Amino acid sequence: FIQSNLRMVELEHDLTLLYGPPLCGKTSLLFDFALQELLSERVKQVWFVCPEPMPRLPAHTGLPENTARLKGLSFRYPRNKKELLKLIIEDLPASPPSLLVLDQFSSYFTDLPDLYQTISILKFTLRRISSQPSAHSIHSSVRVVMSALSASIAPFNKDTLSALIPGQIQVTSHIDHEDETTYYSVGEKKFRVIPGGSRGGQGRLEFLQNR
Repeated sequence: FIQSNLRMVELEHDLTLLYGPPLCGKTSLLFDFALQELLSERVKQVWFVCPEPMPRLPAHTGLPENTARLKGLSFRYPRNKKELLKLIIEDLPASPPSLLVLDQFSSYFTDLPDLYQTISILKFTLRRISSQPSAHSIHSSVRVVMSALSASIAPFNKDTLSALIPGQIQVTSHIDHEDETTYYSVGEKKFRVIPGGSRGGQGRLEFLQNR
């Protein structure tokens, strides 16, 4: 299990987008972030939302031996935009998590109007949740972290996208196959992750300064 790379990055906004090329580690970062938030008890409930079930754990991610705290992690699999909107409009307000992770978010939209509509509805729902009565006070603020392919957001005007999604972090990575070390760039931070070698093994994360 690896200390979350995202904890090394200052998340200044409740709505944050990770973007990068295919297979650069976005899912691994999001999944590891969700686990770390639960294990540290910074959050009680996490929804990990993606188009289909993951066939295996993301790269360089293992589960801790004591998984009791992970009962707060649940997976949701909306297959298309219609199902995603139902989840946002109906399911999310009914039982809001502390953290909502939208992996492969770019697979749900094809153009700017699609993206604008989905994010606008999500923001409206988050405002509804924050204004709910004290019975839901533990969930008064739902943080949202999502991922998208760089190519899917490249056609959009940067100012428009920044106004829509205030927090944006670029992710790139490459693997040194000789020592099985993965090098990440997450925003302006650079790391290397050496896997633990087994399910639940302790991976080693190092911050690479001035590289």
